[in-house]
Amino acid sequence: MGEGKGSEGVDLKFGDHIMEVLEKMGNPNKEYVNEQTVAKVDVKEEEAQAQPQTVFWLNYLELGIDVGLGALDSRVQKIIVRANHPEDANFAFYDRCWF
Repeated sequence: MGEGKGSEGVDLKFGDHIMEVLEKMGNPNKEYVNEQTVAKVDVKEEEAQAQPQTVFWLNYLELGIDVGLGALDSRVQKIIVRANHPEDANFAFYDRCWF
């Protein structure tokens, strides 16, 4: 684990399968499973209280990238790009980027 290929020329897209991510990015430094409840503003109340969604995270610490994959389809759902180093005091503090 942790033998990433580097960031030159990597074209990571939402919807990529886990095998495509591993082929493009290499092995992650760490893997993490997070079960969360998804609440959506645009759906009916009974649909918003649906089953919890599990997200499988691939952490590329040396690249500052976390890739979130859906547990059911193993496709990229979320990408977190970090601007600070894991040893920094402000590491793991998030602000939403509205772009």
